[in-house]
Formats: sequence, C-alpha cells, structure tokens
Amino acid sequence: MMADRDEAVLGLSDVVHAHRRDAGLTQRQLADLSGLSERAIRDLESGRAANPRRETIRLLGDALRLGTDQRVRLEVAARGRPTDGELQAIMRSATVPPPAPVTPMLGREAEFEGVVRLLTHERHRLVRIVGIAGVGKTTMAMEVAGHLHAHGRTPVFWLSADAQPGHGTAVGDLTGASALLHSQVQESLANGDHGVGRLRGLIGRRGALIVIDGQNERWMPLARVLLLLRTVPTVQVLSTGWASASAMADPPFTLLPLQVPGKELDDDPAALTENPSVQLMMSCLRQVRPELELNVSTAPAVARLCRAFDGLPAALVLAARWSALMSLEQLAELAEKDQMLLALTPGANTGEFRAVLESLNAAGESLTPPQRKMLRVVARLDAPWSIEDLSSLVGAPPTEVARDVYAMLMHGLLRRVDAPGRSLFKILHLVRALQDLTPATAANGFRPSRPCEERGTGSWPVAFEAGVSSPG
Repeated sequence: MMADRDEAVLGLSDVVHAHRRDAGLTQRQLADLSGLSERAIRDLESGRAANPRRETIRLLGDALRLGTDQRVRLEVAARGRPTDGELQAIMRSATVPPPAPVTPMLGREAEFEGVVRLLTHERHRLVRIVGIAGVGKTTMAMEVAGHLHAHGRTPVFWLSADAQPGHGTAVGDLTGASALLHSQVQESLANGDHGVGRLRGLIGRRGALIVIDGQNERWMPLARVLLLLRTVPTVQVLSTGWASASAMADPPFTLLPLQVPGKELDDDPAALTENPSVQLMMSCLRQVRPELELNVSTAPAVARLCRAFDGLPAALVLAARWSALMSLEQLAELAEKDQMLLALTPGANTGEFRAVLESLNAAGESLTPPQRKMLRVVARLDAPWSIEDLSSLVGAPPTEVARDVYAMLMHGLLRRVDAPGRSLFKILHLVRALQDLTPATAANGFRPSRPCEERGTGSWPVAFEAGVSSPG
C-alpha cells in the first residue's frame, strides 16, 4: 500500500497515479467512480492539472476509499505547503527512517550497546557522542538510530552540519512524508525559539529521535538543543561533535580510537582476528586487494599498521588504499616513519584526514596551558606510561596529573594501552607528528617536510601553540 511505502507528499501526479494503481483501477474506472472525466484524471496524472479544486480532491478521495491520513497527504500534494494540522496527521503514521551507513561498524559492539542502553533502558533524553574527527561518530549514530527505528518504529530526524550526513543515504534522497517532515524539523530548528515551539505540536505524543550530526555552537548551539528538550517532552536527541570545554562540563559519551594489538600478538593471526582495529583494517584492505588473508605472513604488517595509525578508523580506511601500490610490509615501514602520508593518499578524498588534523588542533587549543605543557612531555615518551610514571616525571601530585590526563584522553589526544592490572596511555602518533607542522600545513593537511624520526623535540606542538583557530 502507498501509506506503507511512505510515498505521499510527492508531486500530485505521482500521488494520484500511485493510489489508482494500488486500487487496481484504470483511468476510465476511476473517472466513473469519482464523477470526473477521464481527461481530468489523465491531466492530473500527467501534471497538466497542477491546481485542482478542493472538491476534485474530495471526489478522488471518496472514489479511492482513502483513509484520513491518506486524504491529508493527497490534499497536501495538491496544495503544496501543508498546515500544521496536516503535518501532525502525517506524523502520526509516517515512517521516518534514518540514513544507513555505508562503511561497517566493526569493533564497537560495547559502545553501541552503551549508547542504545542510555536512550532506551535509562531513558536519557540527550546523549552526546564526542571524539576527534574520523573516530566513527557518524557511523555510530547511524547504527544506533537505525536500531531504535527498526525495533520501535521511532521516527528519526537526521540533521547534519553538512548538506548530507557524512556517508550513507543523504537526507536529500528521502522522499514522500519523510522528506516533508525532515524539512519541517530542519526549518523549525533553524528559526530559533519560535521554531522550537512549533515542533511540540508536530511531534506530539508519538515522540521522535532527533540526530544532530556535527553539532557545534555556530550551527546548532547547545542552548537551542536544551530548549528543544524542555519544550518538546517526547523527543530525544543524539548528537555528535568534537570534544570541547563545554562538553567536558556535561559528561558526554566519548568515542575513542579502536583498540590496537600489542606487539606480542604480531605472530598470532587467530588472536589478531579478535582485535577491533585489525578487523576494520582487513575489511578495508580486502576492498583494495580481495585476495589478502590474515595469516602468519601478513599478520605482523597488519598489526603494525593498526598501531601506526592508533586504531583511528578514518586513518585505517585511507591507509588501506596504499596497499594497491606497495606490499603490506613496505606500507607498515612507511607508516611508522611518517603518518602524514595519508594527506597524499592516491585516489581518495583527503578532506576527512584534513578534518582529523583540524580536530586535533582544536583539541589542543581546548587544553589549559599546564595541560599543553604536559602534552609536550608525553610526546617525548615512546613507551606506554601510567599516571604514576608521569607524576614522577613532572613532579606533580598524582591527582593533578590524573585530572590532566583525563582531559587529554577525552579530547582524543591519547589512547589507552592494555596492560595486566595497570592503566597505561600513549599519545596518538598523529598528535606527535604534528610537532613539526606550521599552522598553515596543520590546518590544510599537507605533508611535513621531514619524517617523524628526524624531528627534534623543541617547542611542541607548533600548531597548538601558534593559535590555529578551532573549526567550530
């Protein structure tokens, strides 16, 4: 049926044709049942009759035996812009799905279940997924929204700072009632306080999940999101964005890079298959070289690549493209020397890597001066370290060091390292690689002049200290 396919609120010609087809009627039969001429039906379906009278629409609805919601959609298609009452009628029955991710979400089962639990069992009304660019926030939000929609028919309105949500089905590709309702939600939120108030009537008792992908203060201020939650009690909000000082005041759900394998697993393909970053790396490599398998000969290089790029999903995706040009061993050796090779990835849009560098700069700017100083210290440490190690090194109390390490970790500048009975940390290789970049090259994602192993340990990081502006 047409209502089930969610095709309403397209052009009037499409709507009339679809309803007639669903009813199994010819144009002549519909004309006889409605009292209209066959030519009138033909003109409606061809688009020549763009502004039919209200009585014509009523006769069509009677002849087609349309229900209340279907009649509303037919009237909206005939007249154009719907009234608030018509939108509410559409909202009561419309299927509003989220976009679907193209890249797989691998190794994120625990985080996925955690976000779903917050929105369902614990009924949190605002869940904020934060992390550096390229860590997989958009994919996670798509998976969570898709799960909620599939299991509870929850309407999902996807709003993105970009024209379309990262990767996957663009909101602009939605049709019918979904497209109409999406446009109304976007328009209402863009109109500030007045628009937010209008959403209460639109969403009503049915409720909805609004996903704000790439939330930032310029495009969608947090104050407006909080106003939305106060004004529309049946709505939940799932947002994604970079960690910031304001985010730290209200603990968000921080998405960190994928776990990477320790060196002791390099010769154990069976154990490596359970590692999240290896799973994603192999999935990406097979898209370029389908014959690749994780075995004794390839396992060490794959593990080295995962460590070189710190399990950052966007970096692993780009790194896999280089496998078309060189062996895994050659690629691993190059990656360990210079992670900035991703800025020159052949055949790829490196804008996402540029966004990674920009978000790292923004994260550095969000730190306090003492935290930046501590970050320069840990940039010189090759081995994983503990809070106690760092406390002894800088001569500060462990509680103060723990506070600063937490800030650096939540901003995506550090990653955890698995160790029996201890919590160890390392700075991201990409963060260390930024130490020799000028502000301009850091912002634009250009390759530095020297590989990491040749760089000194002077003032670091240049990009953080030189005042590269935060991207939002």
